[in-house]
Amino acid sequence: MRREFKFRAKTTDGKLMYGIPYKTPLGFWSMRDKDGTGYCIDPDTIGQFTECYDVTGREIYEDDILAFGYEDWPSFELAEDNPPYLCRWKNTTFETTPITLVGTDQEEDETYPLAHTRDMDYPRRHFKIIGNKYDNPEIFKQK
Repeated sequence: MRREFKFRAKTTDGKLMYGIPYKTPLGFWSMRDKDGTGYCIDPDTIGQFTECYDVTGREIYEDDILAFGYEDWPSFELAEDNPPYLCRWKNTTFETTPITLVGTDQEEDETYPLAHTRDMDYPRRHFKIIGNKYDNPEIFKQK
């Protein structure tokens, strides 16, 4: 099995870029588009592709915000008992944590590996991207 290394970041003017980030000899971060044109990027917005996809086929990246649903409850409706989840790299894997618990003492109890949500030994769980932490900071204010 071959891993696919892809990244996403925001340029300094707010455009999303996909590719491989690199640090220039002058010390700033850059990423090239498909045509080879380089753009300055904000290094705080670099997120790696998880090699997972949401129910619509979109690639899930680190720092995406996900809504969950099940085969028998596929509405993706956010509620107190179904909060949005943040996807991030943690403990050597991509994990999902309810946004309501990020930065709290209970965070570790409710953090799950992203691949675990697709494990066939558990009820089939679906996820849908509803934003990311850079473009949708209002979701974090709902904590």
